[in-house]
Amino acid sequence: MDTDELEHHLSQRPQMGHDRLQDVPPSPGVYVAWLDNPTQCLYVGMAGNLYRRIRSHFSGQRGGDQFCLYVCDRYVFPELCRSGEPPATDEINRATRAWIRRHVTFQVLALPAAESREAERQLQRKLQPILNPLPEGGDGST
Repeated sequence: MDTDELEHHLSQRPQMGHDRLQDVPPSPGVYVAWLDNPTQCLYVGMAGNLYRRIRSHFSGQRGGDQFCLYVCDRYVFPELCRSGEPPATDEINRATRAWIRRHVTFQVLALPAAESREAERQLQRKLQPILNPLPEGGDGST
C-alpha cells in the first residue's frame, strides 16, 4: 500500500480516546497518536495486537512502554520537577497516565503483520511525529 492509500485509509478511522479503548481491534497494524485531537502528530507505531498496545499507552507506565517514557520526558516530568522536590515513581506514572488520557487520541489501521513495519515507516516519513520522526533519508532501521 502506498503512502497516499495509507493516509486515506487512516483518515477514515475515528479518533479514539481512552473512553473508546474497547473499539480498538486486537489485530496487528499501525497507529497514530494525535496531540489534542488531530492538531499534531505525536507518535506513529505498529503493533502485533493494537488493543494491547494502545491500552499500554493509556496506562501511563513508563517502565514498560516507550511511548509513555517519551511523553513523560517531554511533557510531564519537566512540569512535575518545577516544585523542586523530585517526584516519586507512582506520582510520575499517575501524572503521565492523566496527561495521555487528557491530551492524546489514537487512530488505528489493522494490517497484516508483514505490512506493518513498512506502513509505520511511510507514516513516519509523511507525518513527522513529534516523538519519533524518521530522519530525512532514513529508513527507520537501526
